[in-house]
Amino acid sequence: MEGQEMHLVLLTVVVFALVCDGRMVSFNSEKAIPTNSTNLISLYEEQDRVGTSIINTSTPITFGCATQRQGEESQTATLDGVLGLGNNQMSAVFSHCFKRIGGGSFVLGQVVEPNIIYTPIVPGANYRVELQSIYINEQLVPIDPQSFGTSNGGTLIDSGTTMAYIVMEAYDPFVNAINQVLSSNVHIYNGEGRPCYSSTSSVFTIFPSIRLNFAGGASMILKPIDYLIHQDSVDGTSHWCLGFLKSEKISVLGDLLLKDKIVVYDLTNQRIGWTEYDCSQPIDVSIRKPNSTKRHPSHRFHRTIILLFSVLSILFFLLLLLAVLACLNYVKQNMLESMS
Repeated sequence: MEGQEMHLVLLTVVVFALVCDGRMVSFNSEKAIPTNSTNLISLYEEQDRVGTSIINTSTPITFGCATQRQGEESQTATLDGVLGLGNNQMSAVFSHCFKRIGGGSFVLGQVVEPNIIYTPIVPGANYRVELQSIYINEQLVPIDPQSFGTSNGGTLIDSGTTMAYIVMEAYDPFVNAINQVLSSNVHIYNGEGRPCYSSTSSVFTIFPSIRLNFAGGASMILKPIDYLIHQDSVDGTSHWCLGFLKSEKISVLGDLLLKDKIVVYDLTNQRIGWTEYDCSQPIDVSIRKPNSTKRHPSHRFHRTIILLFSVLSILFFLLLLLAVLACLNYVKQNMLESMS
C-alpha cells in the first residue's frame, strides 16, 4: 500500500518491530525488488529473539532495512516497505482487509467470520488458484476453461499487484461480454490498451456484475466499483476505465479486486478464502489454532484425558480444603472446651 495507514493485528508472533542490529547476510536488491527504482537494502536474520521485537518465535526471520531509495518509486509512489509471505511449509493463517479509500488491516491468526468461502491452493510457491469460469450478469462468458489452467500459468491472487490481469485468449471474450450489456449512451474508447467508458449515468447501475467461479464451488462476486477505475468527471460526464488488463501467460487477481474483502491465506489447509466486509470496521480474531483437516484422531482422546485430569484435580483440591477446614474446626472446639 502506498503511503496509507495499515493496522496490524498480531495474535501469536510479533515480527514487525524489528531494529536493524541483527546478523547481516548477502542480498541483491535488484533481483528481489520488481520496481523501477534502485534500493540500498541491508538484510538481517533473527531467530529466537525474546523482547519487544519478537515474542516466543522459533522461526528464522529474514528482513530488510532500506537506507536509500532512488527512481520512480521514491518520488511518485512512496512505499513504506514490502512484506513478502510466501506459500512455504510453515503452517500459518493470515489475512488482509484493504479499505477502498486506502489502508486497512493485516491479521496473523484465525479470523472469526462464518461467511468465508474457500478454494484450494494449487501446489507451488505462489498463491495460485483454479479459475474455472466467468459469468457476466449470470451469463456464461464463452471462454475455454483451459485458458485458465495451470499449464498456462493458472490464476494468481496477489495483493502486491495493483490491477487485475486476464490471459489474452480469454481477454477479448471477457471484454466483449461486458460491452454487450451496456446501454447505448455509454461511449467506449481505448485508453492506453484497455477499454474506457464515458457516461452521464451512474456506472454502478449500468455496468454488470461479474462472477468468478473457482474450484471447490467458491465464487467471487465483483460489483462495478470493484473492477472500474475512475479517471475524471467533466461537465457531468464521468470517465472510467476497466481494471482488467491483458496478460500473455497468467491471470492475476490484484489489489483492485480484493478491496473491502477479508482474504484469508490458510497455509495449514492449503486454501484461500474471502468474504465481503467493511474493512473500516474491526476484524474479529481468535487466538485458537486453526482446525486442520489432517488432525489425527488421537488428538481428541488426549484432550479428553487432559480434561478428565483437570476435573479430578479440582475435586481433589476441594476435598483437601474440606479436610483442612474440618481439622481447624476440631482444633477450635478443643481449645474452647479446655478454656471452659
